[in-house]
Amino acid sequence: MNLPEQLYLLACDPERRRVPERDKLGRVLRAAALTDLVLRGGLTDADGRPVTDSVKPTGDQLLDEVLAEVSRDKPRKWRAWVSRNHRPMLKQVQANLARTGAISVRQRRVLGLFPVDEVTVHDAVARERLRERVRGVVIEERTGAAEETALAALAATGELRLVLTARERRQHKTHIKELLAAVGPAGPALRKVIDGLKAAHSAAVHGGGG
Repeated sequence: MNLPEQLYLLACDPERRRVPERDKLGRVLRAAALTDLVLRGGLTDADGRPVTDSVKPTGDQLLDEVLAEVSRDKPRKWRAWVSRNHRPMLKQVQANLARTGAISVRQRRVLGLFPVDEVTVHDAVARERLRERVRGVVIEERTGAAEETALAALAATGELRLVLTARERRQHKTHIKELLAAVGPAGPALRKVIDGLKAAHSAAVHGGGG
């Protein structure tokens, strides 16, 4: 699996059969796709923007689509690419996992009105093993293989609470920053996006109460 697919599974709640905070997750998956391309050598940084000299296919359809998107569009900062098309990214990753049999998705309606995707993870044991490996990189304050380091950095930065609690993220804040710096520009860009979402939410709450 590519990094976005693994992070989607980490975000799943197997017991409740749901994926919380889907809007935020889409941005985490975009950052994961960009990071995956950096690790594979498909993207590099130029003046705070992702660039590619040639669109050499990775063999992964989802990643190749992101690579082509970056190559044909105008230069944008990493932060813009993290937020760009985040909803289609979430749907595509979910569809890919369903197609390969990693999950199954059934739509139901809350209160008979609001459609919600019910997601069943078919190998919960494998997901839990992945979760423990990713947690270990943070909790044990070590640097794992490039893929594990990236998963840990993005899961922590994206605040996937089924992977790490808020307290654990605070306790290992310095190490998380080190991990983030090691996986390329998309990670710090995701941090800015998440901070922006939290600030907007806080403003809306306090504005509504004012």
